[in-house]
Amino acid sequence: MADIFQLIENDKPVYMKSHVDGIDGIEEKLVTKDFYQNDTKTQRQKWGEGLNWIAHRGNNTEYPENSIPAFKTVRRHWGIETDIQVTSDGQWVVMHDDTVDRTTNGTGKVSSMTLAQFRNLRIDTGENLSRLSDEEKTPPTFEEYLKICKELNKVPVIEIKSGTYSKPNFDLLKDTLDLYGYGEANCVIGSFDANILNTIRTYYPNIELHYFVDAINESVITQIKKLGVPAAVSCSYSNSSLSTANVKALHMAGFKVGTWTVPENSFEGMKKLGVEYITTNSLSGNQRYAVLSYQNGFQSNQGIPNATYVEELVGGGIHINFNVEKGTNNQNDVIATLPEWAIPMKSQYNPCTIRVSAANGDVKVGSFDIRGRIVATGATAGTLAVGLNWKDRTSWAAGSVVYSI
Repeated sequence: MADIFQLIENDKPVYMKSHVDGIDGIEEKLVTKDFYQNDTKTQRQKWGEGLNWIAHRGNNTEYPENSIPAFKTVRRHWGIETDIQVTSDGQWVVMHDDTVDRTTNGTGKVSSMTLAQFRNLRIDTGENLSRLSDEEKTPPTFEEYLKICKELNKVPVIEIKSGTYSKPNFDLLKDTLDLYGYGEANCVIGSFDANILNTIRTYYPNIELHYFVDAINESVITQIKKLGVPAAVSCSYSNSSLSTANVKALHMAGFKVGTWTVPENSFEGMKKLGVEYITTNSLSGNQRYAVLSYQNGFQSNQGIPNATYVEELVGGGIHINFNVEKGTNNQNDVIATLPEWAIPMKSQYNPCTIRVSAANGDVKVGSFDIRGRIVATGATAGTLAVGLNWKDRTSWAAGSVVYSI
């Protein structure tokens, strides 16, 4: 039997079909006879209903925004957001601002540069810039971004910057998406410019569009209704118009709601509002992440940033990594406290490496403990603790473990 797809139009079901010939009784069930939508087979997005996190301009916490390393190191988020616009010779490139001044060693508008001129620039601001190679400092093309999304199995969340674009520009956009297998079912296109989104709708009748707005109001709701489903309205998490009433109104009209750029300490508030998308700079996303705070005088080995952390893995696992110096060597002394979501029921005992002689480069095997909810008398639940064989430690101790909750 042919596939039948149901939509809602004016509060009535509309059945879409790839083919109905030979299906007894189907014709009288169709509210709209022989209904097709621009000859495009309706597809359902590969993601399900619920809440998803989006990495804002990639992993800009650890690398420069909208850079190749920032895209490649997104691990815990459902989607990777970026900003695209067109060079003077009609090529789509990645850049948030109209000009390249803020993030590169160049000056001027992207729209006034050729692709070659754009690629000759080098990113000159952002986290861990000194650790990047010259190639990694090259501002990316749209195609490079899509390639990384495909490799990481991340949903591209593409913001088209406001501006004037030609039909050849949009044709190239579609061709580039096609090249990497992206289309209505597996990517998101958004913009602050409703005219751009209306144009995208003509290319992709069933793609999920994200309308970025400064505030949610009647004008926005009118405009999003013109765009039609599937679509979402997205505004700043701190804007007062992102209210329970407005979220409910958009949901009742069949639309989703997104918000940006949300710090981790506001995640719970956004979840309570019922939004579907949280765009964030945080390393936490669909899976959580936390840098652990040291106790008893411990500190990161040689000042390495974020050397001791815990992260949630897909499937419910927890990964802890630590690399410490100073502190104490007494068994059961707490190294760091775990977040609530990372505490196992039972304690874990794991091997680690102990430096015992810096002069000779000697190490030995010791152990560290993950104290669960059930602990022996005198032990502190929910902590990372010193285990066995630390008494000869002269500098650092390091270990890593994955366990189930």
